Amino acid sequence: MALDAQIAGINKQLKTLPKLTYPVASTPNSTRESIRYQEKLMQGQLASGLAQLASDQAALTRVQAELKKMPGWEATLNQLQSAYDSAQGRDAMFSNEISNLSLREQAHHASEHICQYATVPTEPVRPKKVVSILLSALIGLFVGVSLALLQDYLDDRLNSVEEAERYLGAPCLGQIPVINEDGPRLLNQMSSLASDAESYRVLRTNIHFASIDAPVSTLLVTSAGPGEGKTTTAINTAFAMAFDGKRVILVDTDLRRPSIHRILEVPSLPGLTDVLLGHASLEEALQVHKDYPNLLILPCGSTPPNPGELLNSRTFRGLVEELRRRCDIAIFDSAPVLVAADSAILASQLDGILFIVEGGSTKKGLAKRGLEILLQARSVILGIAYNKMSERDKSGYSYYNYNYQYRALSDEGTSQAPTAIVKRIIGMDDDPLASGGTAVLEDEKD
Repeated sequence: MALDAQIAGINKQLKTLPKLTYPVASTPNSTRESIRYQEKLMQGQLASGLAQLASDQAALTRVQAELKKMPGWEATLNQLQSAYDSAQGRDAMFSNEISNLSLREQAHHASEHICQYATVPTEPVRPKKVVSILLSALIGLFVGVSLALLQDYLDDRLNSVEEAERYLGAPCLGQIPVINEDGPRLLNQMSSLASDAESYRVLRTNIHFASIDAPVSTLLVTSAGPGEGKTTTAINTAFAMAFDGKRVILVDTDLRRPSIHRILEVPSLPGLTDVLLGHASLEEALQVHKDYPNLLILPCGSTPPNPGELLNSRTFRGLVEELRRRCDIAIFDSAPVLVAADSAILASQLDGILFIVEGGSTKKGLAKRGLEILLQARSVILGIAYNKMSERDKSGYSYYNYNYQYRALSDEGTSQAPTAIVKRIIGMDDDPLASGGTAVLEDEKD
């Protein structure tokens, strides 16, 4: 600042001094002209610097003046900030008061209002009988259907013929009722008019119609598990076909638990295994039933250690062909499908299969699995026999039995016993079932 002041004083002195130089025509000197140019340039720069200095001094003066005012502005700012905080506090207080006043205003309003004016009813409001009856019926129907579905889901047994046909996908060829424990179990011991005997005759007829396109000369009777009545069914089916005049051979191929010789009271030796092992000939093993000469029995014989290998041997296949030549139909009783592989082996060699299902006892899954095993052996399932049908499903057979006796009595015009009437109609003195099966009732033909 001192130098600037000194420069300014010198400039003022320069302006007051008279001009000491005069223009003289001379030869221009380039060096001097350059110095003069530089001098003018420097003078211009000096003037510009001085002007900038003056402007900066003016700005400095304004800033210094404003700095002098800062204490006053700070006090004003503090006052305004205090006023703002106070105004915010009053605003919050007023808002709270407004809320309280609004609540008080709402509290003074009426809390109820009339939605609908009451009308005098012309009939009782409760109880609504029609609605209650319909609702009860719907609830009862829903509960009944739910319980039925629950029972069907929990009960894994084949409880009806329709269920067995639908689940197994095979037709039912016969419905065999439960045989009374005190009564006869074999067809040759039953009365000709009994419903049990008629069920086996129906089974025989249905087997014939099931194989009418491809006649069956070898029939396998088996079941999924033990105790379902396959052996009794095989024996009675053989009897029924023998009564029809056919030459029948009943073969016991249940080499693990043979029972045909015990039920029919015939010697067990020699038998099937003895023929296969070469210990006896087929003529020695075949046994003629004492009452029916057209029914031959081939018992099991000695119990072998390897039943599956024997049944799958070439010797057994040759024996099956020999049995085909000797009879009209050969019925084979075998072990259960799910117990041993014997049934599957036999199924691949025989013409048709009768699958036994015990009503109310056979499990759906086991029966389905048994049929699948037989089908895998490329066998022909003729159908199923619904065995041990319960009493509630025997109404059809009871009606048939009653109707059969009633017709016999009506035709005779007397109250004599039906068996005696049938004997006279046929012209026989003995029971038709004990005559070797050559006589058939006229009603059965119809």
